[in-house]
Amino acid sequence: MEENGNGKEKPEFKYFTRLMFNDETGAYSFETNVPNSIIGYGMLEFGKKGIDNHIFKAQQNKVVGAPGGIMNFARKIVR
Repeated sequence: MEENGNGKEKPEFKYFTRLMFNDETGAYSFETNVPNSIIGYGMLEFGKKGIDNHIFKAQQNKVVGAPGGIMNFARKIVR
């Protein structure tokens, strides 16, 4: 394993899948060294979960709290 700048070891990866896409032109490129479909489909499932988590975190940062806090929001609804 190789060390990165903060003293932690960087993992070595045996297999990779790289997918690139240009939404303006519709061009795409795909590179991989996966030896069989079981490993390949498993990696794709991990990728799907990673994309879902990334989108969830990006949308969560856009959520705006109620002005005056949640208690003022609840008081306005009760009235």
